[in-house]
Amino acid sequence: MKKTKRAKINSREIAKLKSCGMRKRRKKRAYVLYYILIFIIFLTISISLSLTVFFNIDAIEIRHTGKYSTDDILAASEVKVGDNLLRVNLEKTGERILNSCLELEKVNVKRSFPNKLIIDCEPCELKFCYQKNDGRYIYISRYGRIVEPDQPCFKSGLMILKIDGEDPQNYQKGEYFQISKENKTKIDNLISIIDNVGLKDVSEIELYGNGAHVTYQNRVIIDIFDMSNAQYMIKMAANILDEYIGINENGRIFLDFSTQSVHFLPEKC
Repeated sequence: MKKTKRAKINSREIAKLKSCGMRKRRKKRAYVLYYILIFIIFLTISISLSLTVFFNIDAIEIRHTGKYSTDDILAASEVKVGDNLLRVNLEKTGERILNSCLELEKVNVKRSFPNKLIIDCEPCELKFCYQKNDGRYIYISRYGRIVEPDQPCFKSGLMILKIDGEDPQNYQKGEYFQISKENKTKIDNLISIIDNVGLKDVSEIELYGNGAHVTYQNRVIIDIFDMSNAQYMIKMAANILDEYIGINENGRIFLDFSTQSVHFLPEKC
């Protein structure tokens, strides 16, 4: 009898402990759900305030506008003081400015918290002059934007660009010069090498096949028979131009395949 009674007591205690444990677990889950709910409410309120009350623009800084006024850039951006900084689509704002201000090369729009928008512009730098099949010229920026699509004459100070096999279309101002990816890479590499070497007064670049002609001051042609040799040829040509060629001499700088050395061949009068 005593064993039976003790067993009944133990079973009641075990049941009581189990029940207590279940209540604690339910209470713990309730607390977790409560905190999650509080966090969601807090997050919702924070986002709502951020998009309506906080981070409203009270200053717009516009830099490097080139020929355009700050009012021109601001109107093109379609952003105004009082707009919410977080609601401004930076990429689309930059695109709107570029589509309206056709002589800008790049536009970088960024936020400066808590309440400033910065619009940093890069004006087009005229670099190339491309002659069309009809004899007229296209003025092109350093990064390929068309600044003047149809001009009757060459513009002094620009680099003439000739590309064998490329037939330029009728461009509109603000469009980008379209050439093959291979030729674009060649031009970018040549310009980079010319800048790094410090070769000034390059008047013309002509691409043909896998080679190129780089003309210095309209009087000395650097013959690059293969683009893989471009850096070596331009570096050697810069040295020859600086030390061995007179200011009135015309001719051609070329690679002698038999000796693998670079020479200058003067033009016969």
